[in-house]
Amino acid sequence: MLTTAAALRGATKHYKTFALGPVDLAVPAGSILGLIGENGAGKTTALKLLCGAIRPAGGSVELLGGSPADPAIRARLQARADTEGGAALYAELQRIDPDYAAQVHPNNLPRVIRALELFEATGRRMSDQRREARPAEAPYHALCLCLTCRDRAVLYSRIDRRVDEMVENGVLDEARQVYDHRDAYRTAAQAIGYKEFFPYFEGTADLTECTERLKQATRNYAKRQLTWFRRQNDAVWLYLDEEDVTERACTLVRAFLHNEE
Repeated sequence: MLTTAAALRGATKHYKTFALGPVDLAVPAGSILGLIGENGAGKTTALKLLCGAIRPAGGSVELLGGSPADPAIRARLQARADTEGGAALYAELQRIDPDYAAQVHPNNLPRVIRALELFEATGRRMSDQRREARPAEAPYHALCLCLTCRDRAVLYSRIDRRVDEMVENGVLDEARQVYDHRDAYRTAAQAIGYKEFFPYFEGTADLTECTERLKQATRNYAKRQLTWFRRQNDAVWLYLDEEDVTERACTLVRAFLHNEE
């Protein structure tokens, strides 16, 4: 899997508080903050904030294309997804906002619903609002280090080994909890690492088959991560199979911080 890290220095003159999910993070001017993670929307959102892909507004994080949520519209769209399937909603998104649809995976139902909700509530397309909301320049100076393997076979082997370790360490019990409460945990029920085991619980596939599906889904997700991060022009790549990444990362961070002083 990919690992990202950002070392950054605040570019504003005053304290700002950014709400990242359930966490409020106060960032004083001149401070240094590190962000490290393997994957996940929360980390990606934080990285986008730091690199200027989203912007702070009124003391909280405002996602590009963001607007006040409409629970009634969202509930209606979710009900449609439950009855018609996510593909029907994605097809509608392709019709009303093909540019944004091209950036969203068909299985990413929350983003599909959010874009449709925005359009129904305001008449605005997500792609247009995101372009208009993008800040002229990033509010922070950031160093983005991306960790992967040059040899794709090595990366895939590491992913397969990690999935085997997850199974050994009890991910099946977690997946069972999500499966038993999937109406309440809709987002978790769509997450890679849980839904692949649902056929096992339903008796339509054996554990080995479901584990292989999880490995393939994780490899596909890693490829999407690589694509996303390679679009970031300032990303610096470190390769586990070619160099001492710890020493290289420390050298890069020291040089970055020295230039910021």
